Amino acid sequence: KLGDFSNNQLGTIPAMLANSAKDTNYSVGLIGFGNQGKAIYSGIKTLSGVEIKIICDSNLQRLNDAKLLDNSLELFDNLDKFILKLNKIDLIIISTTAAFHLDILEKILISFKGKILIEKPLDSSLSKSISIREKLSEFDLSRIFVNYSKRHLPDLKNIKEITKSSNLGAIHSINISIGNGELAMITSHYIDYLKYLLN
Repeated sequence: KLGDFSNNQLGTIPAMLANSAKDTNYSVGLIGFGNQGKAIYSGIKTLSGVEIKIICDSNLQRLNDAKLLDNSLELFDNLDKFILKLNKIDLIIISTTAAFHLDILEKILISFKGKILIEKPLDSSLSKSISIREKLSEFDLSRIFVNYSKRHLPDLKNIKEITKSSNLGAIHSINISIGNGELAMITSHYIDYLKYLLN
């Protein structure tokens, strides 16, 4: 399931948080505090009513970086200990490198009943991504999201509106020019966007 997420200039913010933050106290647990984890942290800090409470990362320097930002954070370098603290968490964000996404998801699904946001791509292994389908069939998939946020950028939203209008005829081909970036990191955003654009 692709969740509904948006970007701001400071980082990636789940739209479900941005839209409900005014009337909500939403607690977030973050797994992975590298570049993307830090961008997510910065974005969420701009919201009222939403707070990252706990962070897990196996890299001690990254945990030290988090502690410098907020001394009240609970920090873990062990996923099993992190999982024991999830009883008061509403959303977990998995922002590690792709190769660990599904392994972490399998571990937390057993005991965590809240929402889960996974950074894209879902994993770096196609076979693992396919095999996870069977394992996930017993869980409520409506609470698991993959963070494809480009579709929420203003320019791309405007293109969607134009294609829905009667001013444009049928679309027969689309060309997209992408600069530097790995296939999974950049192109997958546009594959998601084309699915959204063309319904």
